[in-house]
Amino acid sequence: MRQILLFILLLSISICGLKAQSADSSLHTFSWKEYNKDRIRISQKGMIVLTSWAGANIVESGIGWSMTSGSQRYFHQGNVFWNVGNLAISIPGLIGASKFKDINADPKKSLKMQKQTELTFLINFGLDFVYMGSGAGLWAHGHQISGDKNADKFTGFGQALLMQGAFLGLFDITMFSVHHQHWQHNKVWANSQLSCTGTGLYYAYHF
Repeated sequence: MRQILLFILLLSISICGLKAQSADSSLHTFSWKEYNKDRIRISQKGMIVLTSWAGANIVESGIGWSMTSGSQRYFHQGNVFWNVGNLAISIPGLIGASKFKDINADPKKSLKMQKQTELTFLINFGLDFVYMGSGAGLWAHGHQISGDKNADKFTGFGQALLMQGAFLGLFDITMFSVHHQHWQHNKVWANSQLSCTGTGLYYAYHF
């Protein structure tokens, strides 16, 4: 358990390190191609973090599954099942990001992809609270039916779901923050202009 919590800390530091990289792009002359390349690289590194987390959990909890009993056995079992699912998401995402698709997208499509990426992580962040709430509920139910043959199962699976949901919450909100910071620090607005006239506000983007 301590090793897993330490791994969460290390992964948090590695993801947050992406913020400095995204901020550095503001020092260069703006280019949509470079902008899209940086956005894809951020997503790629995020998938590397998620893949590493899933792989480490499968290995550690796979060992724990075979060496423990009771609720701890179900805790490790839940971690393995959950992270097999994470791998099913992260590996295709990593492969897709490595192809650098849409790197030459026009400004309109680039901005659309940016907003879709941010929205995806925000929606996932909301779902993470559902996972954590469900995990807490299962854990509490396991305590309520203490002595029942299914008590250990509810407790162990609940603990696993709560921990995995907490990690994904940290992952998703950090990825959203990094992508949004990439948007804010690049000179996307360098060629834009907001003007006010007697009839209202007007926004123009100069290509």
